[in-house]
Amino acid sequence: GGLITAGALVAVFLSTSDEMLPIFISEAVPAWTIIKILAVKMVMGILFGFLLDFLYHSIWGRKMRYRNIHTMCESEHCKCDDEGIFFSALRHTIHITIFLFLVTLVLEAVIDGVGEDALAGFLMDRPVLGEILAGAIGMVPNCASSVVITQLYLQKVIGAGPMMAGLFTNAGVGALVLCRMNRKHVKQNVGILCYLYVAGVVGGILIDLLGINF
Repeated sequence: GGLITAGALVAVFLSTSDEMLPIFISEAVPAWTIIKILAVKMVMGILFGFLLDFLYHSIWGRKMRYRNIHTMCESEHCKCDDEGIFFSALRHTIHITIFLFLVTLVLEAVIDGVGEDALAGFLMDRPVLGEILAGAIGMVPNCASSVVITQLYLQKVIGAGPMMAGLFTNAGVGALVLCRMNRKHVKQNVGILCYLYVAGVVGGILIDLLGINF
């Protein structure tokens, strides 16, 4: 890590749509509604990303560990110079794919065991707590969580606030990749993910307080 700032990473996590977009399209959700949701996610991502960078660099005085791609490659033992970029990238891809497959398999089993009805019961008609719970569900690094949250919103089980809180915190398998590639810096990973969760929940609560509807 270190080629982009922590704020830039969080901005990407907050603004990504994961499975929300294809579900909205398949359910014929109006294009203007989709655009508004994506715009809100993008704006929130930018704002919270800038805030994290400000805190990280200006307040806490932290600096990036790596300044260029070559330094990172040396640290990760990529062997790009010996094997070439193709084989180095292929090896990394295989390692990450195996890691993601195993973790996703476990998460899918857990989510299937809990069930969508149980999740709906947790989130229904719970001001503020709904955003907190939805944000926690969104933190599950799997596309299934974004699918469930989006479907519950389309079924009018949850409102815009909880939906956005869950979708803000859900970055697909991005969190897993972060933990895998930045595994030597556990505290930093935990800090980034905690900030992501808080930002997502706060964003969802703000949407409810401002009465924003899609």
